[in-house]
Amino acid sequence: MRFLLIAGAGAMALVLAGCMATAPQSYTLTEAFREADFAHYVGAGPASLHGQAFLKTVGGDVKTCAGNKVFLMPATPYNTEIIAHASGLTPLANRDANADRFTKSSMCDAEGRFTFDKVPATRWFVVTDVTWGVPTQVETMFGPIVTTKQQGGELVQSIDLKPGAN
Repeated sequence: MRFLLIAGAGAMALVLAGCMATAPQSYTLTEAFREADFAHYVGAGPASLHGQAFLKTVGGDVKTCAGNKVFLMPATPYNTEIIAHASGLTPLANRDANADRFTKSSMCDAEGRFTFDKVPATRWFVVTDVTWGVPTQVETMFGPIVTTKQQGGELVQSIDLKPGAN
């Protein structure tokens, strides 16, 4: 299974006094949460999903989602809009938490592998983070300091699960 990197979020330390951060604009969802759209995602199903999430660095190192959660989100119109507009930097103004109860989660093992068993055979989004820190030296008026810059990002892949192993 391949994942597509759709959003990256970096973290940077503010080291200069007087720097002012502005709050990001929020995005207002236009698609309404409709419980009926989620009906065929409820309960156990005949499908299973086995995958691995990783990114390859410019230097050739492989970074995985080890220890991070991986989510299986229903591919409804509501969640499709969330996937298209959500990022760690843009809050969603009117997100309905009722959609969360239809999302399944698992954990990535040390090799970035994950499994979902007994799920409905339908279209889903697989979502996880593959991030790592890179030491970076920053010059300040007090001298150099070493900080960690976050690399990587969120991986999202849509998948049509069929009965049996996927």
